[in-house]
Amino acid sequence: TVIPPSREETLKKFQPAITLKGDPITGQNHYISRCMACHRAGTMGLQVGPDLITVKTKGRDALLTAIIEPHKEVAPQFIAYTLSTKDGATFTGIVAQDDASSVTLKMMGGLQQTIQRANIQGTQSSGQSLMPEGIEAGMSEQDMADLLTYIEDLK
Repeated sequence: TVIPPSREETLKKFQPAITLKGDPITGQNHYISRCMACHRAGTMGLQVGPDLITVKTKGRDALLTAIIEPHKEVAPQFIAYTLSTKDGATFTGIVAQDDASSVTLKMMGGLQQTIQRANIQGTQSSGQSLMPEGIEAGMSEQDMADLLTYIEDLK
């Protein structure tokens, strides 16, 4: 997959966050405002994407890359799918359940939508994450260091 130069430049810009000392309390505020709608951290947040306690073991470098370039490496269970229905509706999410009669998508914000197979017009996937690029918009390198420290300190 070719990564747009803007993502590479953004990753370079935030590299100092890997070595900066972060404040986990401030980092928790960034988690609440930017990550909580899709990621669980301990007892907080929704379980749409990976639980942050499990991803923290990858280390700061890999965490930063996952935040800045969410489509670079996506586990199969977190690949986004778009389903279109015969009545013209479109739903995008990760497959939570797939059986002979229906497909249930888990969408951003934790919402789930079950679509009967008989009503599905089409299914497609870009092979990318549901997580949008640009979560870091408006953050400084220190803000990112705070978020990384918060994630690292999760128990």
